[in-house]
Amino acid sequence: MEEKEKIKTVSDKLNELNRYLIKDYKRPKEHENKIKLTTISKHKFNYNFLVGGRSIGKTTTFQIEKLLYNIADSRRYQFVKVVRFDKQMKTKNPQWIKREVRNILSIFGLTVIYWKSCYFIGHEDLRSENGRPKKGFFDDAIIWGYCASINNYMDFREVALENVNTIIEEEFAIYGEDGYLIGEMTKFLDIVSTVNRDRKDVSVWFIGNTMDINNPYFEYFGIDASILESGHLYTFSQETDFEESATVGLIFYGMHYEKEDEIPILLRVKNNKLATTINKYELPIEIINEDDWLLVAIQNDKFNEFYKIKCKIRISTDVTKTLTFENDSYKFDFEDFVIIEEKVNKNNIYILENKLDSVDYGLYFDIDKNTRIFKLDNDIRNRLKMFDLSYLYRKNIKYGSVNAFNKFKKYLKGR
Repeated sequence: MEEKEKIKTVSDKLNELNRYLIKDYKRPKEHENKIKLTTISKHKFNYNFLVGGRSIGKTTTFQIEKLLYNIADSRRYQFVKVVRFDKQMKTKNPQWIKREVRNILSIFGLTVIYWKSCYFIGHEDLRSENGRPKKGFFDDAIIWGYCASINNYMDFREVALENVNTIIEEEFAIYGEDGYLIGEMTKFLDIVSTVNRDRKDVSVWFIGNTMDINNPYFEYFGIDASILESGHLYTFSQETDFEESATVGLIFYGMHYEKEDEIPILLRVKNNKLATTINKYELPIEIINEDDWLLVAIQNDKFNEFYKIKCKIRISTDVTKTLTFENDSYKFDFEDFVIIEEKVNKNNIYILENKLDSVDYGLYFDIDKNTRIFKLDNDIRNRLKMFDLSYLYRKNIKYGSVNAFNKFKKYLKGR
């Protein structure tokens, strides 16, 4: 009697997929020169940023070369995908897995279905045409990943996540500040803590387009996007009280189009961020540009004719909260800034960092110690008189650098 062929389980098929990915899988030609995940993954950073232009294959490459490899591994590693709002759980998650990934799964008779905030991998013949699971799909299906929303992060604390080793947030950066949640970074890190309680090899991945240079994630991790250029890998460090802090890496991939003649004519319209060949982040419009009148006046030695120095501002950057008295004052780290006022139109104000120069983009101003100096922060070691912020309300403010912009925006928010 002829022996019947053994029915393959989902796990059997994933084992076959694993052998395929190791031996036979070849990266798509269109991604070969632009997206190489190993450039950053080989460094094993704790926090990883993948940024670049739209439609260049960041998400597709990540899903194949990180998430698919993980679940095909015999240890069946899972992921957590993070979105900002609950409503995005239904709108952004069901079709998040890319077509190229589904095609690879299909080779082995597998499919992926998003169901009740989870991604399941199961038998392809048990998936209906409308994408819903047929009877018996979940009998042998394996959970590939979970989803969580930042605004409901508390609900995620009860989920068992012992096999998760990857956290992903896509579209972490958006235009403007209004779309972010209050305390977004704290809530996001609560999700990280929930996942990390069960294992020690978790890595976090942020995937984003070249959106606003200012966002809470860059600010929290100390990333100065103004220095980023496409094709480069960067590492960043935070000032913490830990002997060994988490490591942060960022790779800035290229844009979708490298030359203007590659851009379809219908996309060559105003403010179309997809149709760009720029290989750097765009600076906020509040940052001084290269043909500003202040620069012209300085270059022509006419500063005193058109402008005057209003005062200096000292902002504490010291998080230690130690009281060390030295040379008649308390010791703490700080940054100084200069406020410059146009003489004819006093509504035109400039805020520059008070130092000789910097490797970062911007205009810097070094003035003597006789200028009036005030404070903005609540550090008790900074014993200067508090600056009256109302002076800056409803003024046309230009900033000399991204750092100056970031430091003052939190004091002027909503003004």
